Amino acid sequence: MKNNSMQWVLGGALALIGLFVLIALIGVRSQADTVQTQANVTNVAPTVDTVYVDNQAAYTGSGAFNNGSTPIVISGGVVNASYHVHGTVSDDNGVGTGYGDGDIQNVALIFRSSTAPSGDNCSAPDANNCIKVDTCQVRGLDADTLEYDCSFDMKFWADSTDGNGVNGDGATWIAKVMVNDDGNLTSSSTVSTIEVATTLALHYPVTTINYGTLARAFSGATADAKSFVVRQYGNDTATVQVSGTTMYCSVLGQIPPPDQKWDLQAFTWNGGGTALTGTPSSIQPTFLNYRTHESNHLENTFYWNIKMPTAVSGSCAGTSTFSALAGS
Repeated sequence: MKNNSMQWVLGGALALIGLFVLIALIGVRSQADTVQTQANVTNVAPTVDTVYVDNQAAYTGSGAFNNGSTPIVISGGVVNASYHVHGTVSDDNGVGTGYGDGDIQNVALIFRSSTAPSGDNCSAPDANNCIKVDTCQVRGLDADTLEYDCSFDMKFWADSTDGNGVNGDGATWIAKVMVNDDGNLTSSSTVSTIEVATTLALHYPVTTINYGTLARAFSGATADAKSFVVRQYGNDTATVQVSGTTMYCSVLGQIPPPDQKWDLQAFTWNGGGTALTGTPSSIQPTFLNYRTHESNHLENTFYWNIKMPTAVSGSCAGTSTFSALAGS
């Protein structure tokens, strides 16, 4: 009996030990560990997909000026004529919805090709031949594509390239769009056949030559000479021609064109000047040069004087015509 009891005790002890071992094994087999995962994404360069040049605010646009057959024509005297470079840029690393929250930034340069030593850049902004646009409007198309619109202004003295002006050297204007991403990878694309037309235009700040009240048989002295300003409003050199008509008086008589004279400096009517005629006469070759600066207007002044007939009375009026010829 004693032996049987001992066997039962030993058997129970062994059973408990086996159960503990089984529970321990199950616990080990069901233990969970945290594993970290890691991967590196390769940065790729952005791409300028399309570049258009247009005179309309747009994103994709038609690129009306791309082929050079429709040159940009700036009206005389327009200080800031608005144009646009636009298109799409993309980056496989994502672009967000703008420059600040994506992987891309861009800048646009618009310049005359012969000003760039490398043929694809310009050293400093200059209204004649180099325009830089640092900030463009953008909108997201999808996760990796942006549309951009870069507005820029051209001044009326921007270099012409159509062969008719002083810069007709075979050059064209180029629109270059450059993009870079957060990893400083860059890409660019250009439109290199943009022509800027030659515009010949003059401006007169004062449009009336008023001699005042004069006596019969009056002959103007140097101090009586009236100045007349002609201002450059185009992007070419200009020779100015002048002609005039008879001045008819309201009470009696008339003043024929030769009784008025003009010169490039103040003069006495009896001692100098060129007599006005009905046929256009050139004031001087290249009276107005080609504007190359922004600081002030480019202009020139010439002077008028008059001799009065003896039989004349009333208010006398006529017209003088100024015309511009390209070059000298």
